[in-house]
Amino acid sequence: PLQGDLAFRFTKQLGVGAYVRYAPLLLSDSYQNGCNAAGFTCSGSDLAFGGLVEYRFGERLDGGGWLGASVGYEMLRSVSGSAGQRVTGTASGFEAGAQAGYDFTLAALTIGPFVHASLGQYGSLKVQTGGQTSTGRPRVFGLSGFMVNSARKPPAPFILML
Repeated sequence: PLQGDLAFRFTKQLGVGAYVRYAPLLLSDSYQNGCNAAGFTCSGSDLAFGGLVEYRFGERLDGGGWLGASVGYEMLRSVSGSAGQRVTGTASGFEAGAQAGYDFTLAALTIGPFVHASLGQYGSLKVQTGGQTSTGRPRVFGLSGFMVNSARKPPAPFILML
C-alpha cells in the first residue's frame, strides 16, 4: 500500500492529522485461476482516508519510537469482466487502526519500519452489472495489516509521511 500522512505537532511528542491510503488488490492464485478459467480479467483496489493521532517516545522529531491510532473510511472495489460484460463491486465502511514504528535519521530524511493493523466494518455494498445496480447493507468485518518502511520529512511543526 501507499499511504500519505500529514500531521500537525502540538508538542514534540503529540501530533494530529489526516491520512490517505491506496492499495491495488493482490488476488490469490485460486481466485485468479478462477477468473482466467471463466475468461475474465479481475482486479481491485482499496482506498481509505481519515484522521490520525501519533505519540512519539522522547522529544526528538527525527528518530525514535512512536505509536499511532487512526479512524477513517475505507472503500474496497473489485472489477471482473470479459468482452462486453463487466461486473463492479464496491464495499465501504468505517475502519479503525493502530500503528507502531521506529525511525532513523538519514541525511535530511527520517526513515524506518512500521507496522499497521486495522479493523473495518463494511456497511454498504453496491454491485453493478450491465445497466443494473444492486445495493445492500452487509455486516462484514475485515482485518488487515502490513509492515513497510517509511520516509518522513520532519519540518516542525508539520510532518509529512509517505
